[in-house]
Amino acid sequence: MKDVAETHYRAKSISADTLIATGSGRFGGFIVTASTGGSIKLWDNTSAASTVLLDTLPVYPGDTFWLPSEFQTGLYADVTGTVTLTIFYIGS
Repeated sequence: MKDVAETHYRAKSISADTLIATGSGRFGGFIVTASTGGSIKLWDNTSAASTVLLDTLPVYPGDTFWLPSEFQTGLYADVTGTVTLTIFYIGS
């Protein structure tokens, strides 16, 4: 896996279930820009199955969540309700 000192976090804005990255990498956190009854769950996988990185978390506009953690298989975001957020990560 890449060293954080050698790379920069990428940002990806999402509003639906999304495969953020495949392979190994690092999840940095997210910022919620809009939400109505929304939540997010993050998986260390390329789909919503197997290893949970962050269990279901209700989110609200303005929430900022930082949880630097590594993933091995991929980073998949499972969102419910109406949510728009920007996820920060290192990976491909």
